[in-house]
Amino acid sequence: MTTKEQHLGLNGSRLPVGCAVLLTGVTGLVGRHLLYELLMSLVCGAEDFIIYAVMRRHKGVNPITRLKRLLTAISLPDQLRPYPLDDLIRYIRVIESDLRDQD
Repeated sequence: MTTKEQHLGLNGSRLPVGCAVLLTGVTGLVGRHLLYELLMSLVCGAEDFIIYAVMRRHKGVNPITRLKRLLTAISLPDQLRPYPLDDLIRYIRVIESDLRDQD
């Protein structure tokens, strides 16, 4: 598991306590790795914030199911593997939306 000393944020700086992070593109290559880095900061206690993930329904699969697949994928970093899925999901609020929509 990652310790607070090993993981102080994405660039060594800290986010304000209680802030929120809005993340799009979570299922893409860059977005998923950013999500993993944010989660590592949270599970080790180095940070305290909520992740709002904007996700769309894709091929009939709802965003929550897509997020669960992402958090159990082979690409999940070893540091996050010891944590149960429910422990990881509690830091994330999914906003179902498709940013491509014009309405």
